[in-house]
Amino acid sequence: HIYRRVDQSNIRRYDEIFGYVESGCLLQAERIPQRYQQTMTEASADTFVPAYDLGWVDGQLDEVH
Repeated sequence: HIYRRVDQSNIRRYDEIFGYVESGCLLQAERIPQRYQQTMTEASADTFVPAYDLGWVDGQLDEVH
């Protein structure tokens, strides 16, 4: 029941934008949907600090450690 405005004249429910994931698929690396793989790789149960940050340096996108 959560909606998001997708442009000036349209809104869509989050389930229409993101869809559902198969039960238990986030618990096994080989079953993680493509759209969540980077997020799951960067996630940590020990800290909220990202595994790495990306930042603009001299007009280019570089990793910041």
